[in-house]
Amino acid sequence: MLSLHDDEGAFLTLIPVDTAPAVAAIAFSLHSLAFARGVRAGEEAAFARLRYLIGAASA
Repeated sequence: MLSLHDDEGAFLTLIPVDTAPAVAAIAFSLHSLAFARGVRAGEEAAFARLRYLIGAASA
C-alpha cells in the first residue's frame, strides 16, 4: 500500500501499490475538488451567519 498525501503533507488515504499513476492522479484531483467545495460551503455558511448577526445587531 502507498499513502496518498495532500499538498501540505496531510494523509489522505492508502492506495494499492499496483494502482496506475493516472488513477492515483484522479483520486487526488477528486479529493482536491471535494475539499475546495467543502471550504466554499463553509465560507458561505459563515458569511450567512455573519450577515444574520450583523442584521440582528443593527435592529
